[in-house]
Amino acid sequence: MKILNLKLLFTFVFVFLTACSGGNQSAIDDFFNIGGEDESDSGAISFSAAEFREAIANDGTIDTVITARIEGRKFEGAAGEEFVGSKLIVTNMPPGLSISAQYLNKKELSLTVSGTAAAHANIDDVSNVTFDFADNAFNLADNIAGKQSLLAVNFRDPYALSYDKAIINESGENDGSVIESFNVSVNDLNFDGNIGEDF
Repeated sequence: MKILNLKLLFTFVFVFLTACSGGNQSAIDDFFNIGGEDESDSGAISFSAAEFREAIANDGTIDTVITARIEGRKFEGAAGEEFVGSKLIVTNMPPGLSISAQYLNKKELSLTVSGTAAAHANIDDVSNVTFDFADNAFNLADNIAGKQSLLAVNFRDPYALSYDKAIINESGENDGSVIESFNVSVNDLNFDGNIGEDF
């Protein structure tokens, strides 16, 4: 009798969910934990980095690849599917640059940038590139933190050497020798060498 009652209860719940979900198999699967993964009461999107950085070439291109990851929910897509346009709207990208968000798996998207920025000095940085995910990007679209997120684009200033002294003085012996030292620095790059190495 108990087994029969359980079967009847299961059948009732399945029929009820099918009716409420409009036949959405993904929602039904998640309720019954089909696939072996529990869904949480809420989800959250995070990013592997907070900004897209201009390439070392300092030419207006971006070579940063950022991974968007979701917890508590799943991305709905197929391998290699482009989310931008149909499932994700991105605004405030600098002129000359466009972004791609490709489906990697049910938990991750790969974000890449193509093109060349029309202006790419440090003053042209953008701090509010907006990622607005549509509901059809997820198996369950409710209670997801980060459905609208902000990332930045960080450009480099033109590379330049700077010196901490403008004048190097002759020694007090007045014999043409110099014993003063000075420091040389470069912006946005590192000198390649070892401590104490003579360049």
